[in-house]
Amino acid sequence: AAPRPGEKKSGRKDDDEKREKGKRRATLAWPAASGCGVFDALGHVSGDDAWRRGPTGYLQRLAIKARHRTLSAVQQVYAAVQARPCPALQPPLRQQQQRRRLWHQAAAQVRSMEMREEWREKRGVAKRLAATAASQVAAIKQKQQQLREKAQKERMRLLKENDMASYMKLVEDTKNARLRELLAATDAFLTDLSVKVRAQQVATKDLARQHQMSEDRRKQTDDLGDGEAAFGDAHKGSGEAQKGGNEVEKIDKTDEKTEETEKKEEREKKEKKEDDAQNSSGSWALGQDQYYAMSHQVQEEVQQPSTLTGGDLMPYQMAGLSWMLSLYNNDLHGILADEMGLGKTIQTIALLAYLKEFKNNSGPHLIIAPLSTLPNWADEFRRWCPSLKVVVLKGGRLERRELQRELRRGDFNVCLTTFDLAMRERHGLSFPNWRHLVVDEGHRMKNSKSKFHICVSEFRATHRLLLTGTPLQNNLAELWSLLNFLLPKIFSCASDFEKWFSQPFEGQGMPVEGGDPDGAGTAFLNEEERLLIINRLHAVLRPFLLRRVKKDVLKDMPERKEYLVRICLSAWQQAVYKQIQEKGLR
Repeated sequence: AAPRPGEKKSGRKDDDEKREKGKRRATLAWPAASGCGVFDALGHVSGDDAWRRGPTGYLQRLAIKARHRTLSAVQQVYAAVQARPCPALQPPLRQQQQRRRLWHQAAAQVRSMEMREEWREKRGVAKRLAATAASQVAAIKQKQQQLREKAQKERMRLLKENDMASYMKLVEDTKNARLRELLAATDAFLTDLSVKVRAQQVATKDLARQHQMSEDRRKQTDDLGDGEAAFGDAHKGSGEAQKGGNEVEKIDKTDEKTEETEKKEEREKKEKKEDDAQNSSGSWALGQDQYYAMSHQVQEEVQQPSTLTGGDLMPYQMAGLSWMLSLYNNDLHGILADEMGLGKTIQTIALLAYLKEFKNNSGPHLIIAPLSTLPNWADEFRRWCPSLKVVVLKGGRLERRELQRELRRGDFNVCLTTFDLAMRERHGLSFPNWRHLVVDEGHRMKNSKSKFHICVSEFRATHRLLLTGTPLQNNLAELWSLLNFLLPKIFSCASDFEKWFSQPFEGQGMPVEGGDPDGAGTAFLNEEERLLIINRLHAVLRPFLLRRVKKDVLKDMPERKEYLVRICLSAWQQAVYKQIQEKGLR
């Protein structure tokens, strides 16, 4: 082989032959070792440097300059490589395979760079779209939250103002599932209570009828000693029996009217079942009105009795008298829960005087009061209604025995006694059929298992009335105890009572299945739901409880002013105070 330019030929022949063989061996191995012989042949790059440089190499620059012609450019490079003469040291087939492989590698890298650039652009567009969508969704959610808060505040305002018609309309518009469920449950509960009220009225009518018949028999038996007098008394008794029969007839007519009203209400309910889904929440207000109307169906115009000579009743006291008389006419019992100082005692005396004057009901009535208020009751009776004969059951054993004989004769209208004596003399007080049983400080009945509650519950009384300034206790069981004493047919089960009013508060924080998107996914009761349940309790108690406070009924009363007056300790108080400081607090 001829020596290359600039290469000196060795003088020794063997060394030259070895050198030529080594060069030929290196040339044969070069295309496979370099991995980029095509570009070496073109003179652009050499060896593996083009692949090691990666994105900064020739292929990326070529792709950036003419991206849409990159593949055709590579094909031109491949054609140029094929046109150039290759070393004759490699077989032609191997050279073609190597060129094809190198061309495919270059095309794959160029396509990879194109796809990477397209992916970067698409990812940027997607990020911008996602950010825009997220901001829009956040704005929509914020606006919806503001609207929900505004609607909730409006519902709270209407609920506090007891404007149930407007409140129902807003609840229907908001589509709040939990509120609708509470309202539907309340409507069903009031409907069930209406049936129980009817049963209580029937039971009270039966008891009044039995007491009237027993009283008539007792009077006839007492008057049978003299012939002519007995005959006249018999006629009188028959007249009274006839009056009782007339009263029974009136009661029966009232029953028929009540049954007709119930049938009419049932027909109206059937007609409204078609649009029940639309008016499910709004039916609560109607249910409240029907429930109260069922309880106070018989109304009567009230005037102050002429036998009430202590003065004129105030308007709110006349309203209290009308409410208690409505309970009497509808055969129900109740709680007069006016604030202290509004005259619960006077209203009760006015009721008893009205019954004697207009209802031919002169008693006997039993009033149980604390020992401290018993003299006040006796004084108020003497001042306001001296025509009522009052027997005060108190004193020692012999005195009480004499009073018991007077009670058996029945020559009195009202019997006053204390809590302790009511339990001691329970056998004697259980004998008369009391027309009215009045318990002053009625919250003493809050424990249904107490001896006093059990003892008073055994007294036979046609009507029962509790007087208290604190009717709503902290415990629902205590409130149920009061209602069970008054209306055992309606509030017969304490567990059902607590289920309706206490169970929703016990489940606070527990998850609820199918919670609505308004944030009601848990059973935590918000302020609106708590007010709704409290309103439900008030709706249940409304026919049987009347409460007024001074600021509502006494508009002319001046505002209360408090004065703090500091006084010095006396000498004895200073000595005791100093002794406690020096010795007692060590």
